[in-house]
Amino acid sequence: VIPNLILMGPFAHVGIALASAISSWLNVVLLAIGLARRGHLRPDDRLRKRVPRMIGAAAVMAAALWGAAHWLGPWLSADLGLKVLALGSLIILGVALFGVAAQITGAGRLRDITGALRR
Repeated sequence: VIPNLILMGPFAHVGIALASAISSWLNVVLLAIGLARRGHLRPDDRLRKRVPRMIGAAAVMAAALWGAAHWLGPWLSADLGLKVLALGSLIILGVALFGVAAQITGAGRLRDITGALRR
């Protein structure tokens, strides 16, 4: 709540989202530290290899979305219908790009996703 209140003033609604993201990452780090100290978190080779690849796939997606958002700028500041269309396009593009980048880099495999869905 405190980061929300601090960041809400200078960044408005973006500050709330940023504070939520920061809080989530802090939670992940603290949980990982606590689990590692208790011996419950032991990253295997598969995780060690995939995390950098996931970060790379996310970077590819972020760069492409940044460029696409710049290109779609006029649509994103138009009336509500065009905003929804532009935002929907960005979402679909982001999901597709991350999926393709994850497949190419080996960050994720389609068979892993389908196997997890079967469970």
